[in-house]
Amino acid sequence: MNIQNIFTIFLGAINKNRALIQTHIGNNPDAHTIANYTQHGFLSRQDKMMYDGRARFISTPTSIFDLDEGLYASAGNFLDKPSEVDESYSIVRVIGSGENGQKIITYYWINARKTYTAYKSYGDERPVWFNPMYIQVTMLGGNTATTNELFVDKTGHANVVNIHLAGPLQLTNGGYTSVANLGAGRLFPKKTISFAVSATNSTGGFCTVNMQITSNGVINIINSSGTSIKAFDANVTYYLKSEASRAVESL
Repeated sequence: MNIQNIFTIFLGAINKNRALIQTHIGNNPDAHTIANYTQHGFLSRQDKMMYDGRARFISTPTSIFDLDEGLYASAGNFLDKPSEVDESYSIVRVIGSGENGQKIITYYWINARKTYTAYKSYGDERPVWFNPMYIQVTMLGGNTATTNELFVDKTGHANVVNIHLAGPLQLTNGGYTSVANLGAGRLFPKKTISFAVSATNSTGGFCTVNMQITSNGVINIINSSGTSIKAFDANVTYYLKSEASRAVESL
């Protein structure tokens, strides 16, 4: 066999392999068929997005702090969870997991609609959960509330206090009543602060009443809406600072 024949055979083999490679890489739309119920294949972009967003279920007791980066779900098998959390279904997201093990871990307590965060730095064996402090607000004068909670979180050098009170309240126009007490003295504002909050009038329409939080932690509702009310829904936030409190938002 002469050199020319060898070269021709060699070049033919190269061209054949190149054609196969180009076809497989995707010039042919069928080169990467998507898997379905009857045949194997590749993962579609949509399926990949769904797969990445699905939490891996933890079926055996596992420390949250030992989880690698990812999204996890469990009902009762998360160890080292926040102390007040029960065994109900929860989701954990872990990001980071660098060479030194730094992680940010977020715990979602689904039933209670509460979120907790832990930060694992280099050398930490057991991080501390950094989470809002939830407190039941003490109702006064026979008043009840369907939603009755308070939480505290930190931002910068201030405590952020959020109070959510909602429930029935019979109060005529011009009426004034004390509905609750914060209970925890360190959460009292330095001076009385006021918010405009939503209420339901006697005919089922919406109106606005005044919610007042005094410096001794008493929560008052003052009705100057022009009509009687039968319920209210207050979700208010304020900062606790060393000098004074100030309202930051009324939702």
